[in-house]
Amino acid sequence: MLRKEGSSCSVKLNIANKKTIIKYIFNRYDRFNKLKNTNPSLKTLLAIGGWNMASAPFTRMVATASGRQEFVTSTVKFLRDHNFDGLDLDWEYPANRGSPPGDRQKYGQLLEVVLLIILLLFYLSKQIALTG
Repeated sequence: MLRKEGSSCSVKLNIANKKTIIKYIFNRYDRFNKLKNTNPSLKTLLAIGGWNMASAPFTRMVATASGRQEFVTSTVKFLRDHNFDGLDLDWEYPANRGSPPGDRQKYGQLLEVVLLIILLLFYLSKQIALTG
C-alpha cells in the first residue's frame, strides 16, 4: 500500500499494477543506460540507499553472511543485466540512526565481499580477454 506522508489517502496496488510499475522502472533504467550510445565514455551507477531510506533494510541485509552474499550476488547480476557500470551504496550511517552498533563491522564485512567480487570479475574479464 502506498501512502503519501501526512495524508489519509492510500492506494492499494494489485498484482497487475505492481508488474506495470516494475516494468516502468526497468524501462527507465534501460533508457538511462542507452545514453551511452550518444556518449560512449559515460559511466552509469545504480544508487541504493540514501538519507530517506534509513537503516532498517541495511541492518536486515548485513545481519548474516548469507544475507551479505545474497545482496552482492543479486546486485552484481542486476547491474550486469541492466548495463550499469557500478554501484553507489549509500547507507546513512551504519551504527547510527536506529542501526545497532554491530552494523559498523557488518557493513565493513559487506564491503569486503563487494571488493572480492569486483576483483574476481575484473580478473576473469582480463583472463577472458587474454584467451578469447
